[in-house]
Amino acid sequence: MTELIITAEVEPFIRIEPRTIRFGTVQLGREYRSVCTLSCRDPGMAIESVRVGGEHFSARLLADTTPPGPPPEPEPEPTGSYQLEIILHDTAPWGSVHSTVTLKCRGRLNPQAEPTVRTVRIVAGATVFGDLHADRTLFYLSTVPPESAVEGRIRLTRPSGEPFQIVSSEISQSSLEGMSVRAEPINEAGVSGYDLLLSGRAGAKDGRIHGTVIITTDVPGEEQLSFRFSGIVRSPSE
Repeated sequence: MTELIITAEVEPFIRIEPRTIRFGTVQLGREYRSVCTLSCRDPGMAIESVRVGGEHFSARLLADTTPPGPPPEPEPEPTGSYQLEIILHDTAPWGSVHSTVTLKCRGRLNPQAEPTVRTVRIVAGATVFGDLHADRTLFYLSTVPPESAVEGRIRLTRPSGEPFQIVSSEISQSSLEGMSVRAEPINEAGVSGYDLLLSGRAGAKDGRIHGTVIITTDVPGEEQLSFRFSGIVRSPSE
């Protein structure tokens, strides 16, 4: 028997750098911008449409940055390269925000092929904080057996050290009945904040756990904060 091993390096038709836009932790009420580059094996590739998901993001193709004046001789050939600017607007709310930018691009896989339309996607995300910060924005409840305890914790603090109050805390749109949340003041020197403790009990059936915790504070501009919670109820495999 003869074993034949074939290897190849497959280059994508459209390359995006970077493919994920991570704004990181940003300040509430400010605008942020980031640029990614799209390049194609077909120098004549055209971007037919740009669609942005999420009301707090937008995107635009950057104009040609060639200095004004007569074009160089000879005029340069098209490169199939574009720069796309993604904007996170100052309207973005406190917490985690995400968007998917979808582009439809038309080009030829090879010079003899007919033009084809390809769809590419770029994911953008940020964590938006103001005076209040959280060590996470999601209560991750992991995977638990049916009818077992469900618990999660988020620490909400004010880095300036100025005291603040949590006026109320409630559960919204929970997939489990009886979920509750309480806010316990942090008794540590120099720390102004609360531990948000989510608890409940899983149901008898397998399935997803999901819902939202809504926290009301006395901090101007950050009066209402939302935290999603997520987990899975799964029976142990035999």
